[in-house]
Parts: sequence; structure tokens; C-alpha cells
Amino acid sequence: MVRSIFTLLCTTFLLSCQSLSEEAIQGEWKARSVIEEGDTLDLDLSNVHLTISEDNFKYRHTQRDSLSGKFDLSKDLIELYVAVPRIDTIVIQVVDLAASSMVLRMNHEGKERLVTMNR
Repeated sequence: MVRSIFTLLCTTFLLSCQSLSEEAIQGEWKARSVIEEGDTLDLDLSNVHLTISEDNFKYRHTQRDSLSGKFDLSKDLIELYVAVPRIDTIVIQVVDLAASSMVLRMNHEGKERLVTMNR
């Protein structure tokens, strides 16, 4: 179920005026909470990590499974170009970014999800 947080994110959301820098989102991020349609989901997030460095990303969703590839940042949207395990493009929106946390907005099976991640 956690794997599908990123693999089923194919909907682009409205752009905001805020522009983000690649340097601001770089680093190791760990998932702390997931809210779907306003309800907090009870998921094991202990292995959910997103690492962003230069123009590459790696998303680990279990101890053994991960996605990796290149990314592009445009305003508040991150486009993940998945190379491994299969070619795919995932679009997510950064709705809040601070030095030690960020909130990502995405679509999961037609439902809005907000994922809070901490450094």
C-alpha cells in the first residue's frame, strides 16, 4: 500500500506563485504522516525515505523496494522521471517547505494525499 503512494501519482495540481529551489529540497527526507481525504492513515512509514541530490532522486518505500531516476522542479511541482524499476513519470506538488520539513500533495487512486516528510 505504501508503494502506491508514489507509483500512482500522475495528476498535476494547480500551480502556486511560490517558486522553490532545487537546493531547498535536496537531502534525505523521511515520511512522518499521510493524510488522505482529510483522514490520517495508519501506515508503517519507517522505511519510507526520499533522497534528492543534484538532479537525481531515490524513493525507498520498503526495506527492499525503491524507485530511482531524475527529477525536474518547476515552480512548486516536482516531476520524477522514474528509470528503475520501470520508466514512468510522477508529478507531485510541494505545498509547504521549511528547513526541516515539507508537505507533498499527490493523487493516490483518485484521492488527494498529503504526505509530511522530515529531514
